[in-house]
Amino acid sequence: MEDENQNAFKEKFEVIHMSMFVTIVFFLAEVTCLVFSMKSQEDVWQEAEKLVSQPENIVHFLEDLSERESKPTAPLATRSKNLQMTYSELDWNLSYLAMRAEFINPRDSASNLPYDFNFADYLSVCVADELGE
Repeated sequence: MEDENQNAFKEKFEVIHMSMFVTIVFFLAEVTCLVFSMKSQEDVWQEAEKLVSQPENIVHFLEDLSERESKPTAPLATRSKNLQMTYSELDWNLSYLAMRAEFINPRDSASNLPYDFNFADYLSVCVADELGE
């Protein structure tokens, strides 16, 4: 009887131990995927930030947007002539730049950040803080 109880205890302990191990492995895999995903997103933000840092890119971007607006029914996979972005990427970059402009120069505040403020770095730091908590 005592031997059976001891074996039952060992089996339950082993099940709990393996459950905890699987949970930790799953958690580590999830964190790894999240870190790689955020690194990929950070790269996308940095690419969008390059539009602002190089004035000739802004000119090309605006020309591509004008082309995009002249063809509103074109497929989103269509590539622009200057920057070779898809129309979907043009739309995303426009949203990013609008968000960046509102953050740097808010309509309801007298304080402004410098134009060369790296909004992508700021977003990356915010994400890192959130992931660290």
